[in-house]
Amino acid sequence: MRARSLLAGLVFAGGLILAPVAQANELLPKTEEIVRLFHDVVFKTESGFGSDGKPVVKWVSPIQIYVHQFPGAEYLTQLEALMKQLSRLTGLPITRVSTPTDANLQLHFLPTSIIRERMKAKNLNCGGKLRGKRGEWTITSADVYISTESPERTEHCLVEELAQILGLTNDTRLTDMTIFNDQSKRMALSIPDQILIKTLYDPALVPGMSSQQAEPVARLIITNLRQRLIDNGVPAN
Repeated sequence: MRARSLLAGLVFAGGLILAPVAQANELLPKTEEIVRLFHDVVFKTESGFGSDGKPVVKWVSPIQIYVHQFPGAEYLTQLEALMKQLSRLTGLPITRVSTPTDANLQLHFLPTSIIRERMKAKNLNCGGKLRGKRGEWTITSADVYISTESPERTEHCLVEELAQILGLTNDTRLTDMTIFNDQSKRMALSIPDQILIKTLYDPALVPGMSSQQAEPVARLIITNLRQRLIDNGVPAN
């Protein structure tokens, strides 16, 4: 379980470039299933502001990450690969910086007990806070907290929290084929996850769009991405 609050300014989580990392026996979901998944993770938050609905919220400027308390060099390869993947999916530069004052995303690796204290939530393992300006619906800065309790939890949380902090702010139980399912043990983005991120960051989806405005556009983007994956040999339902 994570906690994520939204936009404090406010405190609150092109080409075919999807990486085919589906697990064994997984088939690409139908278009309507992906559309429902998009609605579930994009237009709500897990708690607090936005839990009863929110518009499209996303970054529109480069993301610069400063890493605090890096637990070990073994996570550097994972982080750098994930940054490159998310940059390809969003179209935004995502880089590490050497000082926290140069960063707009602070990435903290901490024991779970300290994360719970900082987030003021007794049951979470990892979490994130987004900041922006009310009315503009763009994310301008964020903090992400990653548990160091076990290698498996650290690897999973790193992927999930960096994906959610892009604006996919809610958990879902619609399918287990997603990092956004809070029961998931995945260590990488699934193909549906990549479709969700690429859809959110399509220029046709503008920050502040309501779900009613955005969903017809999102459905068309998802339909096209899914068909191109099928044309490239990805098995589908």
